[in-house]
Amino acid sequence: MFKKFQQLGDPDLAPSVILTKAQHEKISARLREAGTQSARTTQQLWERYKVAYRDDPHWLEAIRSYFEKAK
Repeated sequence: MFKKFQQLGDPDLAPSVILTKAQHEKISARLREAGTQSARTTQQLWERYKVAYRDDPHWLEAIRSYFEKAK
């Protein structure tokens, strides 16, 4: 998404988390269900991430500053 929304910053500097295959499949499904791929603005993307990451609020905190800078 950093590539799609360049105002979020350099994709090579985006935070990341090492996941097992099962964890990756679970979060990927939640991201799809939240509609992150169809977001047209960073605000829409942030709202959808809040839904997808509702069980992982520490992940939201890790990326919040990128969205605040993008406004």
